[in-house]
Amino acid sequence: MKLVLALILTLVLSSFASIVYAEDVLIIHEGYGFSHIKWKNRLEDAGHTVTNVDITSSSFPSNTTSYEQIFDLIGPAQIHTLSSAMETAYKALLARGGTLYLQTENPGCCNTRNQNIADFIEDDLGGGTVTYNSSVSNGYSSGSITQHNSNESWLSGFSATVSFSAGGILTAIGNGNWFAKDSNGNIVGAVWYGSDLSSSYTGKVIVITDINFNSHSQYYTNNNKDWI
Repeated sequence: MKLVLALILTLVLSSFASIVYAEDVLIIHEGYGFSHIKWKNRLEDAGHTVTNVDITSSSFPSNTTSYEQIFDLIGPAQIHTLSSAMETAYKALLARGGTLYLQTENPGCCNTRNQNIADFIEDDLGGGTVTYNSSVSNGYSSGSITQHNSNESWLSGFSATVSFSAGGILTAIGNGNWFAKDSNGNIVGAVWYGSDLSSSYTGKVIVITDINFNSHSQYYTNNNKDWI
């Protein structure tokens, strides 16, 4: 009997360990380099349900309340700043504990969008002083990510080099936490948890400063795939 009970307990614990918490994900994109397809594949592999919306041919959805995650991959194709509808939807997502991914880029192509996103996190979300390098002479990150913040539990086992191409640089992240730095020590990936934002929000915001790491095949290495 003891052996039977032990086997049952093992099966129950194993079933809990294998549970995947599937979420509904919205990806807003412009089709640049098929980055949205790379994200969709990885998210679906993790058990999530993904909806892609190409902002060049469709309007931003009027209702996004069913989504637990939103990925804003807009730019550098047309370099959109956040519309009032987007900001309202993103703040509502964070208020209900969701995850917001905001894609930024280098200052040469996308400085207006970069500064808009920095202001959104700082002023609208209360994420502290956020500064995005706007210089076209020294505002470019190097071609690789070599530092990963092991204090972030979801990165504690990752140490490989990730390929970047002409990304941007976050020079100040306020209350946020860096999770990726390039080979020169520049911050190229940051996250703001609910505790880093104003009391209205319980979700988290993620910023990565280059879209090419998963948009073009020459950069989308196995390390990059594992990273995302």
